[in-house]
Amino acid sequence: MNFRENVLKLLSNKASEEDKMAILDEMENNANDNLAVAGYLTYYYHEVDHNHEKHHKYENLLNGKNLKELAKNDADLAFVVALLMSASIIFEQNVSEMITWFDVSSKNGNPLADFEMGFYYYQLALEGEEINMKTEVSKALTYFDKARKAGLTEAILAMAELYIEVDDVKNARKMFEEAIQLNDSDGYLGIALIEYDNENFKKSKEYLLKSFEIDNNRVASFYLGGMYFEENDEEKGLYYLQKSAEQGNIDAMFDLGVLYLDGEVVKQDDKKAFDYFSYAAQKGDAGSQFYVGVFYKEGKVVKQSDEDAKYWLEAAADQGDEDAIEALGSF
Repeated sequence: MNFRENVLKLLSNKASEEDKMAILDEMENNANDNLAVAGYLTYYYHEVDHNHEKHHKYENLLNGKNLKELAKNDADLAFVVALLMSASIIFEQNVSEMITWFDVSSKNGNPLADFEMGFYYYQLALEGEEINMKTEVSKALTYFDKARKAGLTEAILAMAELYIEVDDVKNARKMFEEAIQLNDSDGYLGIALIEYDNENFKKSKEYLLKSFEIDNNRVASFYLGGMYFEENDEEKGLYYLQKSAEQGNIDAMFDLGVLYLDGEVVKQDDKKAFDYFSYAAQKGDAGSQFYVGVFYKEGKVVKQSDEDAKYWLEAAADQGDEDAIEALGSF
């Protein structure tokens, strides 16, 4: 088992839910013999998957272990100690000490530490005060570049996305083109979206098709679906939306739910609509949560339940969905 490769796959937006489940199964099978794996699962189930039972299961494997002492010469464990500290798991949150542990991991040869530090400063740049933004962007790019030079394609893409955020399209394109040289589908996707913004739709579609061709890129197929619908090619539009949904794209699932609910493009099917909405709702999509609430309120496909209706409508309302807020007023 390669710890770093598995972590990267779990972070990737290209890994399917099936792939991620397989990776988690593999890591769980190794957790008893590897503190870094147990620590990462503790973090993952607390911060990403929100599975409290599994979070506590793997946290218990860390009890009584002097993690900081063991991590001094273990790059993967030092990386995990920093992650746990960032989320106030086992350790109190301490930013300066977190940075120190990421640095220990980096110096011992783990580029994931530089990757995470890049994201730390990336978030500071986006969420902090504008006066500090230039400095924080510079730090983020420095860390990402270090991870990039260590061979992490994901760092190249992160640099590209950061350049997009600060309206440096020239350097963003340069990074996406570097990813294309590695035959990475997100590199093609990035150029496609730049061309789309420039209203060069023909060129955009060419890059989207190439992105999809490499690994069924779910974001590329989502955009392709939309483009074909705009061209009134409903058959291809539906094909690419379905491909995107099969790869776990929540936006595609919502759109398909609406299509089956309305029945204008496809044969009307409440069951299929509910299935798409239900999956996307469980992944946090507010629009889908609203529709699931409506299905329960009206007793369509599912047994009528005001309790379940309120649950899903409140979930959507908490995210600011105005339709859900209005619907709650009828109870």
